[in-house]
Amino acid sequence: MNIINQKFSPRVIISLLAICATFTFTLIGNTGGAPAGYTNAPGESDCTSCHSGTLQTSGTNYNNISLIGDFTGGGYIPDSTYTITLTYTHTGKRKFGYQLTCLDGQDKMAGSFTLVSGNNKSRINSASILGGNRSYLNQTSAGTSGTGSITWEFKWTAPATNKGDVTFYTVVNSTNNVSGNAGDIIIAREFKIVPSNLLSEATASAVDSTICAGSRVSLEGSGTNSPTSWSWSIPTGNPSISTEQNPKITMPFAGKFEAILTVINAKGKSLPDTVEIEVLASPTAFIPGPSSYTICEGDSIELTATNQIGNDYTWMDGTRGRTIWAKDTGEYYVNVENFRGCGKQSNRIEIKYHPKPQAALLTDVSNQNDTLCTSSPITLNASTSLLDSFFFFADNSLLSKSADSFLTVQFEKRTTYGLVVMDSLGCLSDRDDYEVEAVIRQEAPKLSCVATSVNAIEFEWTSIAAHQGFKVSLDSGINWTDPTSGPLGLTHTVNGLLPEESITLFVRAFDDAPCNFSELSSAICITRKCEPLDVSVVYDSSICKGDLWTVEINGLSSENYSLSLDGGGSFTDTTFAFNPTISKVYTLEVIDSNRLVCPAQSIEMDLIVDAIADIQLKSNKIGAFCEGEEITYSASDSIENFSFYVNNKVLQSGPNNKFIYSKFKNEDSTFVVIIKGKCIDTSEMQYISVELPAVTEFTYDRDGSVYTFTPVKQDYAKYTWDFGDGSPENTDIIAVHDYTSLEGTTVNVELDITTLANCKGDTAASILLPEFSNVLDLNRTGVNIYPNPARDYVFVSNESESSLDIEILTTTGILLNSRKLGFGENKISLTDYSPGILIVRIRTDNGSIHYTLIKR
Repeated sequence: MNIINQKFSPRVIISLLAICATFTFTLIGNTGGAPAGYTNAPGESDCTSCHSGTLQTSGTNYNNISLIGDFTGGGYIPDSTYTITLTYTHTGKRKFGYQLTCLDGQDKMAGSFTLVSGNNKSRINSASILGGNRSYLNQTSAGTSGTGSITWEFKWTAPATNKGDVTFYTVVNSTNNVSGNAGDIIIAREFKIVPSNLLSEATASAVDSTICAGSRVSLEGSGTNSPTSWSWSIPTGNPSISTEQNPKITMPFAGKFEAILTVINAKGKSLPDTVEIEVLASPTAFIPGPSSYTICEGDSIELTATNQIGNDYTWMDGTRGRTIWAKDTGEYYVNVENFRGCGKQSNRIEIKYHPKPQAALLTDVSNQNDTLCTSSPITLNASTSLLDSFFFFADNSLLSKSADSFLTVQFEKRTTYGLVVMDSLGCLSDRDDYEVEAVIRQEAPKLSCVATSVNAIEFEWTSIAAHQGFKVSLDSGINWTDPTSGPLGLTHTVNGLLPEESITLFVRAFDDAPCNFSELSSAICITRKCEPLDVSVVYDSSICKGDLWTVEINGLSSENYSLSLDGGGSFTDTTFAFNPTISKVYTLEVIDSNRLVCPAQSIEMDLIVDAIADIQLKSNKIGAFCEGEEITYSASDSIENFSFYVNNKVLQSGPNNKFIYSKFKNEDSTFVVIIKGKCIDTSEMQYISVELPAVTEFTYDRDGSVYTFTPVKQDYAKYTWDFGDGSPENTDIIAVHDYTSLEGTTVNVELDITTLANCKGDTAASILLPEFSNVLDLNRTGVNIYPNPARDYVFVSNESESSLDIEILTTTGILLNSRKLGFGENKISLTDYSPGILIVRIRTDNGSIHYTLIKR
């Protein structure tokens, strides 16, 4: 840092500015020191960036820098202010400069600077370095002079908290006191200041540094120099902060964690000390579900702990495994231990009881000394109906479960009945039993059928001496009456029945109480069935509509009968006929007059009445046909058979109602014969009109390059010209086309014709186009050449007033003929020339004209 007391001319100052871009003017011009950030601290440069020479970090000059402060205990105490002296000795030097800052172990500003009152040798400035603000001390103009040495004094206030070792970074510039910066000596030195040994030194430890998650770790703290307070930080512990010297901390999470201790004595706070705690994972110990259950006494509920493979589960009563059936009241919990020996007790589940419901079993036989006749109904009743469900038992077997508080069952023998009730909570009562003794019923009468007809049945039965009279029932014992033979009779007759009607009769005899009646006896009897008359019917199963249908009935010659058709009036004629109009099933009913109780005998006659509507034979085209055109004829469908005729000859026969034919000639005839069931009909005959082939020839005329094409016949529906030169088609009847751009080429002209019957025809012609421009030139000179193409002769008409010469050449330039042209028509023979293209050259006074001639 150039600390120069000399004055410089403006030119010298400008030169120095060029050497050190932004701050050299300040250093040299007013000796006020460099900008902040040149102490050689981390992230900073040093004074060699603007001064010559190499930075010295060792050696004599390095050792001549000293930093002395009024520290106590060999170092700083947080938040204390110290007077610090920076001294540099260098024999022969008289001008000096410096810059100094103080950083902690994180390269952040450590403490702060203030100036000594009355001392104007230093100043304070600042800069942002590595994202943080730093303060700096620099020499002032008054703080640059010294004879062989210099001293700068300032005050430093230590950080408010113990930052551990801090470092003073300083750069000293020892100048040669001449103009410029050559010969300057730049020395950088660091001074490390440790915390005062008067501060307490913390020591953190744990009784057991390896515990299970959820357990408590016992921490122990100590400190030197009489600590007065303790501060623990355990980020994952519970609690996470403690001011006890030896706290006990619960560690809920597995992993490796730190417990950090700092202590405070009269001088300040110590540096933190750390003890590492390894927390082993504890197993999950949890019983899902509600925290309490209320169950019915005698029931149980399954409790299952959450599963973790490899863990041991022990319930509070010693039961092993994840699951326990809880049936007693109390608290249930499980202890879970993993393979590392860490255990955990689950949540507690409380089990409570619902009180049992109460109900007594009653019966309707208590007034009979609890005795009942066998094969009798017995009604079981609960003493209350205000419950949810009722379970009835017989000799330990469940009879019924329902919401009804009563049940009627059949009693057969001595039985112990039982009742269990269930309330709305699903709790069951104890079973209440009721025993009923049995009295055996008397033997039932022996019942049988003795006589039947088609409408009546007679039953009879036998009895024993104990029987005291009888009752019968035709409705399964719902209603009982005396037999038709009287209360003591042994027969019963049922009349007014239908043939083959089934009747069930029940019979019982009177007896003493509690039975009152004997066992039941029943029999099923059936009236005789109706025997049908031996009748047969003869008729045709199908007719054509309008024909007479005859029905003949056989087998009734010696019977007493009546007949009806489709529910109509009765008759006795065994042969009848009429004209049906529709297909249907006719029903003939035969009534046996000797057995009117028997139903009429029905005979179904299925008749199909065939009918053919007007036959419509239609083609898919109206009007004349084209020669060879494929035509489709169709007739009415839903017919059994179609026979298509052409010129009275069958060409197709079968179920297909369509006929396709392409060989019709003009005046051919066609018709179809249709068969449906018994009906046959023929369509009207149609005659075919076939149009003659179209006349497609055409002629053409030329006027220069313009050609006019004329069809031979001009009364067709449509004409389409293709001029063979890629131009659009022309639909004029007489077409005109200009071939100027195609002179000397051959084109293929096509004509397509569509007739009124939509028949098609076409023709084509190849036309050699001459060189139209030469023809015009010839015409201007009065010369005309024709015909072109030519065969044996060509005529050259000369109407000009000048002398003309004509030459005939091959396309390769060989001269075949040369002569003078006379006035008027000149005939030139071509018989000696081969067919092909010839060049005709007409020589005039103004030059020559070429013309292309085709020799056929």
